Amino acid sequence: MEHDSPGKSWRQAHADTLASTLAKMNRRSLIKILREAECGFKMDFTDEFLAGTSMQRLRHIVLAAILQARRLSESKQELRAS
Repeated sequence: MEHDSPGKSWRQAHADTLASTLAKMNRRSLIKILREAECGFKMDFTDEFLAGTSMQRLRHIVLAAILQARRLSESKQELRAS
């Protein structure tokens, strides 16, 4: 995979691509992804909070949840491999 800049890691390039994808999504889709994310901890955002928060903040929360879920998945895979 090529990166946007020589110093950018694969993880950062992937996060940037993910952020671009999330920027194109509507609120309902973002909330669905957030509700389905398996982050290793409970996220208890109320429907009212998710409906009232800015799209920028919602995208940030969803991005963080996805990245955490991926880190958790990678950690589990590393444990199984060792």
